[in-house]
Parts: sequence; C-alpha cells; structure tokens
Amino acid sequence: MKRILQGSVLLLLMSALFSACMKNDGPQPNIPAGGLMAFNLSPDADGIGIKLDGNNLVNQPLRYTNYTGAYLPIYTGNRSTWAYDYYSGVTLTPQTGFNSVDSQYYSLFVVSADSNFKTVVVNDRLDTLHYNAGHAFVRYINAVADSVHEQRVTLSAGGADLVSENAAFAHISGFALVPAGNLAVAVKNAGAGVDASRTIELEANKIYTVLLIGRPGATGDKAVQIKFVANGAVSDDKSAAH
Repeated sequence: MKRILQGSVLLLLMSALFSACMKNDGPQPNIPAGGLMAFNLSPDADGIGIKLDGNNLVNQPLRYTNYTGAYLPIYTGNRSTWAYDYYSGVTLTPQTGFNSVDSQYYSLFVVSADSNFKTVVVNDRLDTLHYNAGHAFVRYINAVADSVHEQRVTLSAGGADLVSENAAFAHISGFALVPAGNLAVAVKNAGAGVDASRTIELEANKIYTVLLIGRPGATGDKAVQIKFVANGAVSDDKSAAH
C-alpha cells in the first residue's frame, strides 16, 4: 500500500481480543492494495468462510464474534464477496459488490436475523480521521438479530449522551469523536426484550468499533451483549505511515 504522510492513521496488525487468520487472496508488496477486516457477527453461524471473487479471504473458519484481527491486504478494483458455511460449504449470503481503492480500508460484517444472512461492507474512511488530543473515535454496528425492531443505542460520557438514536438492524454509524476515558454503551428495546449495557475505557487517539450483537431472548454466548475492537490509532507524528 502507499506510504501515507500525515496526521495519519496507524493501523493495527494484530488484535488482543481475537486471533488473526491468514489470507489466501492478497497482493504482494508494492502492488496497489486496499485493506479488509472481516467479522462474523451472526449468532446463526458458528463458523463461516469469506470469498472474494471466489478466493478465500481466510484459511480457517471465523467463529461467532471472531474477526480477522487486522486489515488484510486485498487487490484493488471491483470485488465481489459472499459468506459460506465453512464446514458444509453452503452459501449463506448473496454476492455483495464493492470497489476496493488503493490505500483505503474496509470492514465486512456477516450478520443474520431469523436465519436470514447478509453481508455488509463499508469503507471505513480512516483517512478522514484526524488527530485530536485527548480524544478517540468510536462507531457502532447494530448486529442484534432482530430485523423487526429498531434498537435504542446510547453512547455516553461524563453523564452526557454523545450518541442517542434508534438503529435498524445492520446499521453502521459513522465514527464519532469522543473524549478518551470511560464510555457508557447501551442497547435497549423493551418490546423486544433487549437491555444490555457496558462501560468501555477508551484510550486517547485510538479508533474503535463497538459491536452490538446477540439474539433477543437468548442466554449464554448468544445473548445480546456489547463487544468492541480497535481498528487502529491516529497520530500527530508527521513522519508516521500506514
């Protein structure tokens, strides 16, 4: 990928939350490339594979709540992607197209409600996030497996709501600039039996995705819950690069 001078975004190569997977479809160094991070947020799929134009993105199953652990390099151009059951080979989602641009970074989320699967791909636009001392960037995806009800999502800090809105199934918010420190996250819908909350400690200059996941009424690891991952960090070091 191109070397980007800045105030720049420093991308994570590893994650402390989940193990990274190896990639079978990726360009060699010095060839134009985008980056793709993939998540299995479907409580209906214990192990999925991801195809990019027929090639495997990873060489082992992504289990429920797992992700690739990093942005993986992918060729540029118009790409077609879909998810399949890693063990049976059955296709789970329709093909979804997106345009991979050199030095742009994308997230792919596999979600489901009532056993209906979909793949959502979004350009993370990390190049638009700029250093702001004492702050972090946060977004969320509503992957709660309920395609009928909207969920009420709130992100709060210091007793004030920074985000308070209704979110449809599979909605992905933009990144919001928030103060570093404790962030209270809640997802609720009394009619659907959804009521989960969690406090996350944000580090200054880091970029986070909050994952609202699970199935209403379920217990154990399929219950509605809140997880998060770090996508990278912003820096004011003008010599830094991706």
